[in-house]
Amino acid sequence: KKYGNSSLIFGVDWTYAKHDEAKRNCEKFGMKLALIHSEKENERLLKDAQISFDRHPNARKFDGDNWIWIAGTDREEEGKWVDLYTNKRLTYFNWDKPNQPDNWIGNEGTYYYNPGGQDYLAFSRVTGKWDDSFATHPRPYACRCPKRVGK
Repeated sequence: KKYGNSSLIFGVDWTYAKHDEAKRNCEKFGMKLALIHSEKENERLLKDAQISFDRHPNARKFDGDNWIWIAGTDREEEGKWVDLYTNKRLTYFNWDKPNQPDNWIGNEGTYYYNPGGQDYLAFSRVTGKWDDSFATHPRPYACRCPKRVGK
């Protein structure tokens, strides 16, 4: 079935996955976890995610989860955000709040506690803003669709 449209650049998988699982799932289908390099690409991912959310029958169960995984990390050096695949430093950011990224560690004894902090990028399907997040938090994810030859 076709849930998006043929001009999608980014495809969102509306299943829960931790960050490393999301990366592997994209690669299994010949894609890469999406990464945004410009305001134009950020707007495009937001558009494609919203089209997919509105049309995909599995998306509605994620109505309360506004964040989807994308491919940026600062796991090697705190505050140095890089492309997960090339390790090149990112130059475009669209943080959700002025205090982001905050590398929050959570509250000890709770589900969200992670003394290593938040080292992976999540993208809001509602606003297009970014947040740093725990790799172990399962959420939907965006893959970059392969370019079509001759198009």
